[in-house]
Amino acid sequence: MRHVAACALVGLGVSLASIASCGHNNEMGWLHAEHVGDLSHGPAPRAAFDHELDEACGPGALSARGEAAFLRKPYLQRVTPDGAWLLWTTPATTPATVTAWDSANGSANSSANGQKLRFNAEVDVSAPIEGGRQMVARLTALQPGRIYCYEVHDASGVLAEAAGFRTAPASASTVRFVALGDLGQKGVDQLAVVEQMQRVPFEIVLMAGDLAYEDGRLEEYESYFFGVYAEVARKVPLMVASGNHDYNTDDAAAFRQVFALFENGGERWYSFDWGPMHVAVLDTELMGATQTDWLERDLSAATAPWKIAMMHRPAYSSGAHGSDEHVQEQFVPIFERHGVQLVLAGHDHHYERTHSLNGVIYIVTGAGGVGTRAVDRSDFTAFSERVSHFVHVTVEDQALTMRAIDASGMDFDSLKLTR
Repeated sequence: MRHVAACALVGLGVSLASIASCGHNNEMGWLHAEHVGDLSHGPAPRAAFDHELDEACGPGALSARGEAAFLRKPYLQRVTPDGAWLLWTTPATTPATVTAWDSANGSANSSANGQKLRFNAEVDVSAPIEGGRQMVARLTALQPGRIYCYEVHDASGVLAEAAGFRTAPASASTVRFVALGDLGQKGVDQLAVVEQMQRVPFEIVLMAGDLAYEDGRLEEYESYFFGVYAEVARKVPLMVASGNHDYNTDDAAAFRQVFALFENGGERWYSFDWGPMHVAVLDTELMGATQTDWLERDLSAATAPWKIAMMHRPAYSSGAHGSDEHVQEQFVPIFERHGVQLVLAGHDHHYERTHSLNGVIYIVTGAGGVGTRAVDRSDFTAFSERVSHFVHVTVEDQALTMRAIDASGMDFDSLKLTR
C-alpha cells in the first residue's frame, strides 16, 4: 500500500491531536514519489552525515552516568566561524564543563600543540523546566572551517564522550545543507524522512517551522523534536524558523526557550553567514514593518554570493493553504530588490518548485514528517509532488545545486543555479 490515512495510525503511536488536520485530507505514508521532475543534475551524494565527524572525534556516546544526567542531550546552537553554543537540560545541580579541541591536534588528553579549551556551563535562568535546569556552554576562540571535538564533564568524570562538529567555514568554501519543514509527532513519515536525511552529507540543517505538533508545547518539543533529532543536533547546528503550530502556545514561548537563536534581528527572526551563502530566517507569524525594515537592512549589507531566505508560510504554493498574500506583499519585493536567489518555506504539506520569478526560485518543503496533502499546479509551478521528503543543497562560489529526496531515499527533482 502506497499510503495510509493518518486517521488510521493511532495504533502506531500517533496521537489523536495529530489527526486534527484530517479535514485538510492530511495523510501519512506517502513515502515514495510517483512522479519525477528534473533529474538532469544527478543524484545527491550519499554518505552518513556524521562520517567525517565520527572519524575525527568519535560518536559521542553517553556514559552510564551521562544517561541519567541528561534530560535533553547536548545540542548545538549559534555556530559561527569562531564559536558555538552547546545546550542541554539536566536534573543535576552540580557544575559541568565542556572540553573542546581541534580534531587535528590529537585527543582531549594529548593534543599535538597542547591546546585544550575548557568552558564552564551556566544555568539559563530564562529557560525554566520542571525537574531540572537548562544549561549553556559558550565555546569561544575557535577557528573557522574546522572540526572540533567536545566532551561534557562534571566533577566525577565524563558525561558525554567526544563528539565532533564543524565551525562555520570561510566564504570560499563549498557547503552543504538539508532543509525541511512541518515535522510531525514521531509518525511513520517523520521517522522515514530523518532516516534518509542522515544518509546524505551536510553541515547544517534548515527547518522551516511547525517543529512541534500539535501546539508547540514544551513537552511536544521534548518528545517530537528532541526525541527525533537529538543525534543530529549533537553534531550539526539546527537553524530554525517558527511556524503557526509553534505559536499555538504562549506566543511561541517554548520555541524561544529551547532554541538559542542569533540575535541580530531579535528573538523572532535573524540571519547568518555560512561559507558562500547568507541566510535570512524570517517569522511569517509576526509580519509587519519592524521585520521588513530589518530584512531590507540585512540583505542590503549582505556580501555573500548567494542569498537564501527561509520562512514558514510560502509566498507561492499550489497546496491546501496556497500562496500567502502577506508574504508576497511584504517580503517578495525585498527579495527581488536584493538578489535573493532561493526561498525555502513549509506550511503546505507537499513539495513544490517554482519557475524563476523575477530571479527568485521558491521551494515548498513542508512534508518533513507530519504527513502530506494533495497539491495542484499553478502558472508559477515548475514541478510539484505529494510526498514526504527533504531537500539537499550544495552551495559553491559559482553554483547552487538542490536535490529533493523522498522518504524512501529516492531523488525525485533537482535544480541548478549558476551565477
